[in-house]
Amino acid sequence: MIVFIVTAEHTYTVKEIVLRSPGPRVDLMTYDEAFKLTSAARHTYVFADLDRLSRRRLESAAKLYRELKAAGVRVLNDPARIPTRYGMLRRLYRQGYNAFNSWRVEE
Repeated sequence: MIVFIVTAEHTYTVKEIVLRSPGPRVDLMTYDEAFKLTSAARHTYVFADLDRLSRRRLESAAKLYRELKAAGVRVLNDPARIPTRYGMLRRLYRQGYNAFNSWRVEE
């Protein structure tokens, strides 16, 4: 099974995948639920909505990633190493993949 970890307010972002996955079973878990885990099932976990997390919650997600990895659980992305949406859009523009750029408000 693949488990997407998402913010409680944005579960809709993966709801269609959960309902219509033609392949492996897909489920979702909120960060609040994930942070309360005392043990994790041997599923594949994907951290989503990282750009919607506060710095403190992002650090907690990175800690959870390390704990899951240490327990031998498969995790597909490290919250401490994943680029932000802004960073990804900037990188895609600079590399010529996107015809548009992005700017922060203060820029």
